[in-house]
Amino acid sequence: MHDAPRVIDDEKLLPCPFCGGKADMEISEPHTHHVATFMPDSPGYVLVSCNGCSASVIVDGTDIDAGREAWNRRTAGA
Repeated sequence: MHDAPRVIDDEKLLPCPFCGGKADMEISEPHTHHVATFMPDSPGYVLVSCNGCSASVIVDGTDIDAGREAWNRRTAGA
């Protein structure tokens, strides 16, 4: 079992390119699925999502900078 994802309020995240809403970052640490052993180990992830319209990006691993860069380089319609 793994710890619940932690939410980071990152001031460097740009507003949502779709609705202008505020975005938050969620980080899940790498973990092994002990109960569902048929599932592969997880490298963890960084999820950035808009609090307004729920637009999101997800990046494998726990690199906060990579998650921020993936969110900040998005454009409306992408």
